Amino acid sequence: MESLSRSDFDLRDLKRKRMTVFVALPPSKLAAYNRFLRGVVGLSLAGVTNDTQRPEHTVAFLLDEFGQLGRMAAIEDAISLVRGYGVAFWLFVQDLSQLKGVYPKWQTFLANTAKQFFGTADLDTARYISNALGNYTATYHTTSQGVQHSNTSEHRHSKALLTPDEVMRLGSHRPIVLIGGERPYLLNRLNYLRDKVYQGLAEENPFHKNKV
Repeated sequence: MESLSRSDFDLRDLKRKRMTVFVALPPSKLAAYNRFLRGVVGLSLAGVTNDTQRPEHTVAFLLDEFGQLGRMAAIEDAISLVRGYGVAFWLFVQDLSQLKGVYPKWQTFLANTAKQFFGTADLDTARYISNALGNYTATYHTTSQGVQHSNTSEHRHSKALLTPDEVMRLGSHRPIVLIGGERPYLLNRLNYLRDKVYQGLAEENPFHKNKV
């Protein structure tokens, strides 16, 4: 317990200074140290929201395996408010069913965030994406031939921009990004280990040594 008796930094400095706090655990330890992680996130969130002044740089909370933390009322309540404090969340879940299983108000997360989808393998999630992308109007022409003349008709019908099965076939390297007020994006996902711009900038992952 001595390691928890004091701290050599103030979590409020997340908003005051340029700094980064990393808390990394192997997947096998997530369940055992769930409460510790929840405490770190909760205290950090309290530290940056107690001060209403907007910082020069947005404070970003990047929470991988977000569903494994269990329900955090502090995040659920703050998701629609933190932007005004200069705070942003970047949350990662496996699929929508994981988010629904933890948060009864899961729609609130989707309504107040930009969304990225890649490697979709869950049909319900694929259906949500397909519906969110919307439809487009397809136009085609048919020609009927009479005895003395021909007649061309124009037909229009609505089609899904991407059907659920097309969404699932995109794989992990073609993310779909949905940002409020903008058209959807279909992008090419970079591999920071191989891309020339980022190659060599990342340190070796101690949990995945010698793996690329």
